[in-house]
Amino acid sequence: MTAHDVARLLPDVPVLRDLCRSMAVLEAILTPDWESRYHSFDAAWGPGEEMASMRNGSGDEYSIVFSAAGAYIRGFAHEPVMSPYGNDGPWPGMLDSVPEVFRHCVTEPAFCDEDGMPVVTACLWRETGDDRWRVGEIDYPDGASDPDGASYLFGRLTDPSPEAFRRFAAVPGVRWEPPTRGAVTQARQRLGAGVVREVFERLARPAATEATSGAWLGRWRLMAIDGFILDLPDTAANLAEFPNDSAGGYETVYPQARVVTISECASHAIVAADTSGCRR
Repeated sequence: MTAHDVARLLPDVPVLRDLCRSMAVLEAILTPDWESRYHSFDAAWGPGEEMASMRNGSGDEYSIVFSAAGAYIRGFAHEPVMSPYGNDGPWPGMLDSVPEVFRHCVTEPAFCDEDGMPVVTACLWRETGDDRWRVGEIDYPDGASDPDGASYLFGRLTDPSPEAFRRFAAVPGVRWEPPTRGAVTQARQRLGAGVVREVFERLARPAATEATSGAWLGRWRLMAIDGFILDLPDTAANLAEFPNDSAGGYETVYPQARVVTISECASHAIVAADTSGCRR
């Protein structure tokens, strides 16, 4: 498989962006230490730009820059025959056709070595309004099954199934099972409220598209304000912040938090929320 094969398998840019964000969130839960993660997502990479990235700790990596112009993908695998370090620079034809709107990504210092050479073995892009991913005009070397490393680098992007991520996350020799609700709660506690809040603020977005039935009134997206109450663990810290006084004026068994949300009517996706105690 080469970058040309990957181009035929990649989803549209919005779907790819959501996939990258999902993998980054899963890794944040599974691996609290950022330095040990494979997948990350930076929603403030640059003015008007976001970046998804993968690095395996052995020199293989990719970066995907999302912007209003579309998406630019740069991948580097250190072993393929198309490595720039074995050919006095990027493989012929790989970067020649990159559109002007993405040329700054080619020379981005974070994607180049200390001498300014682009560190790349596979490159793809897709402009907003285009109906497919594009790759440069490349003559691939004969006899190599993965000459540019694209098969390894982008495998989890071309197969976004839960099973594929499960295989990636599995520890050799250890049977992997989906985490229970209690395990997810414990993982959130280890991360702390700040990380969970930041993940929500970065990822909470309306999910309906222009074709979603019941999502729009003319040009206006239909949203709703709602609220609900959560029982909390009976701890001194929770009692101080969330007194066990219900809205009805009587004392409850557990501390309670009132949550007010703004959600999308069609998808029920919560896009904003605030929490406070229930007070008389």
